[in-house]
Amino acid sequence: GQGIGIIFEDGGYVERSYGMVIPSVSGTAIGGLGGASSGNMAPSYSQLSFGVKQDINDKFSVALIMDEPFGAAVDYPLGTGYPLAGTTAEVSSQAITAVAR
Repeated sequence: GQGIGIIFEDGGYVERSYGMVIPSVSGTAIGGLGGASSGNMAPSYSQLSFGVKQDINDKFSVALIMDEPFGAAVDYPLGTGYPLAGTTAEVSSQAITAVAR
């Protein structure tokens, strides 16, 4: 899910992060579909985030978080004989979250 831990930091606070996901996913088609291997069907992707938090007074804080909380990519390589070879799919998201405490 989406992290909101920044709201619990002391004082004014800024954070940024970069994440790289390098999955390795493969499979084999059932015999009725040829039994071919899919090859590695999950390419790498990255995620970025930035957050800023400020105390308004000793009892009230606010934070703004901009991130890409969810993502995935699927790319079945050509030349494998796999029934879905050549197909791709991608899920990406961008979010702006405001949090108060």
